[in-house]
Amino acid sequence: MKVFVVFSLILAVAFAYPFDVPQPDGEVHEEYQPSTVVEDENGEHYYLVPLGRTKRQTTNWQIQSPGIASLSHKGTILDNPNHHPDGSGYVTKDLRGHGLAPDAYGGRVDYTHKPTGSNLGVGADHARGFGTDVTASGTYNFLHSKSGDLGVTGQYGRHFGGPGGTGRPNWGVFVGGKYRF
Repeated sequence: MKVFVVFSLILAVAFAYPFDVPQPDGEVHEEYQPSTVVEDENGEHYYLVPLGRTKRQTTNWQIQSPGIASLSHKGTILDNPNHHPDGSGYVTKDLRGHGLAPDAYGGRVDYTHKPTGSNLGVGADHARGFGTDVTASGTYNFLHSKSGDLGVTGQYGRHFGGPGGTGRPNWGVFVGGKYRF
């Protein structure tokens, strides 16, 4: 039941309509403002709206030889100057029965804080008969500038179930940086 609620929430946010965004000047402006106003010979005013738009979601499906079907979906939940969460999921099914390719499914949700470059991601992958892999990772940049970053990165991964049973956690914390010349 929890998975259904979380999945429904993610879908609701992914397909949400644009909303009004409060600006620093205190006024509320539409997210997609018309860039140009033109007037025709009758005095009518028209807004010129850009026709190009970033693709927010992609769905792919294919049937590979010999009879393995796969479906994947990737989407941007929200994209504004400060935040960028996105998610993805996939399902793979062997249509011939229980062959050499096990049925598998999984997904991932990522969040990026654009001003600092910090990010967080969680994901899970399950293959029938082989268990589930769970991963989480994140980076926090405590010093951020145009020429470089300095931050801490952490990651965690663990395998649950399958022929080898539940494995030990694999984790690490690192301090690192990068400098752009």
